[in-house]
Amino acid sequence: MDISRYLRSLFSRSQDSSVQRELSLSSFGDLWALVPHLTEEEEVWVLSLGDANYRLAQRGILKPRGRALGYRLWRGAFDEDPIWVSRSMCGAALDLVFSGEDVETAPVVESVPAGVLLTVPMWVLCNYVGKSRRSLAEALSLGGLVAGYMLARLEEANGYDRLIAAAAGCAAGLARLSDGSLKVVERGASTVVCLTMGDVGEEDTLFTDYLASVLAGQAIVACQMALSGQGFTLSMDDSRSMFEHWISGRDRTF
Repeated sequence: MDISRYLRSLFSRSQDSSVQRELSLSSFGDLWALVPHLTEEEEVWVLSLGDANYRLAQRGILKPRGRALGYRLWRGAFDEDPIWVSRSMCGAALDLVFSGEDVETAPVVESVPAGVLLTVPMWVLCNYVGKSRRSLAEALSLGGLVAGYMLARLEEANGYDRLIAAAAGCAAGLARLSDGSLKVVERGASTVVCLTMGDVGEEDTLFTDYLASVLAGQAIVACQMALSGQGFTLSMDDSRSMFEHWISGRDRTF
């Protein structure tokens, strides 16, 4: 395959009809495997197109092309702000998902991009733990929300996938929309995860119950970071007490 033409087909608004475009998740994952083999000219072309699209998007002329942003991220632009990193990868993932609206796509959980995306929150946490907590929380939330959205598109998503989506939705939605009340965060996280657990059916075991607790706790902590511009609004001891109170008092009947 002519790598240069393949890249131009993926990234350019004017498609090369001589290249068979396979807009499935697996074929987009194959793009990452091609990266080490790009010539300097090809790489310059991809990055310049990404920059041009970004400038047009800033002026409201063109929507950002997530693929180019994700490509720049993948190539090692890791000195950026964590929220930029997360937005870039989420943009690439969403662009990928939407590009497959009218084609037969491979299962999300088997694709390379999905695997990378699902590691974004942990990657950001490990690399930017000393950065702004607000930016960190938003980065975690965005990564989780997009992962949840992608998993929710699966027709046969299992209980664990839905748990991830539930906790991610709590963190993202409440971090952005909460009025600042930690009670709202606590109630929202516990309610959504419990409702998700109710859909698991026969998979309702002590293990899935444990997962629900862990994921709800992660959502609460992420929201708590986002609700304060300077840091935590409660001490970690207070947070732990709040979470333990929720665990001991919630309805286990689903």
